[in-house]
Amino acid sequence: ALVTETNLDNKFLNAKRRKVESGELAARTLQELIRVGQRISDFFGGDRPVEDLTPEDFAELRCELAKTCGPVRLGNEVGRVRSFFNWGATISVSRRTSVQSSRSRAHG
Repeated sequence: ALVTETNLDNKFLNAKRRKVESGELAARTLQELIRVGQRISDFFGGDRPVEDLTPEDFAELRCELAKTCGPVRLGNEVGRVRSFFNWGATISVSRRTSVQSSRSRAHG
């Protein structure tokens, strides 16, 4: 299934909202993630497939973030951007593994 940037943002932020509700994450952290998610979406376009993003795209995003951030904040922003995409990659891998495991049991 095609995963768009907006789709990834929504799923990631919903997972983080659940962590706020359970007391595992501070509300302020969620607000920062929402803000960064909006910047990511504005920069890449919400309909852009995540699979189409390249290292060059992330380098351009970093340059854009650097225009409005000092070095410490830039590092924090880059970390937040990574958290979105690392979360998405982890979920994607776990789903593929689960589907492959189910198929092998069904055909085994």
